[in-house]
Amino acid sequence: MLIQKGAGSLGFPEWYGRNLDALYDCLTDIREEAEICILQMPLLEEKLGRYAVLLLKVLKDAAGENNAIHLKMEEKP
Repeated sequence: MLIQKGAGSLGFPEWYGRNLDALYDCLTDIREEAEICILQMPLLEEKLGRYAVLLLKVLKDAAGENNAIHLKMEEKP
């Protein structure tokens, strides 16, 4: 699992609450093109359990709501 960009890199506001509701709100407010790439989803699920599934749902929902968000899923060795 590789995390290349954090909240600061995505331009999230200082009030960002570091929870899935806040993540959704911030992602749907982004106006500049942004690509979010999930690598090794099985490993993410292994490490985060059910939270990984919830995270992916939030990312997919936000990408569906905001055309500036581009979500990619890649399986890397």
